[in-house]
Amino acid sequence: MSCRHHVAGECTNSLVLPVVGPHPSAGVCLHCDHYEGPPRGAGDIVHAVTSATGIARAVKAVVGKNCGCAARRSALNQAIPLK
Repeated sequence: MSCRHHVAGECTNSLVLPVVGPHPSAGVCLHCDHYEGPPRGAGDIVHAVTSATGIARAVKAVVGKNCGCAARRSALNQAIPLK
């Protein structure tokens, strides 16, 4: 996996470790909300654009922390994956 939190086969993200453990499978990494690496699909591209433009921050300020963005990101990645 090419996520910056996936080092030598281990997850180093302290937010994810309690949930997936230190050795998550590639399938778990594909759906991780805290993935930081090359785009896996359309969801990662939308996430990058909305984060860079400040849209994501504005939506979270209005709607709250649980805005459903992570679920939409994962669904878009599955629907339109990048090769």
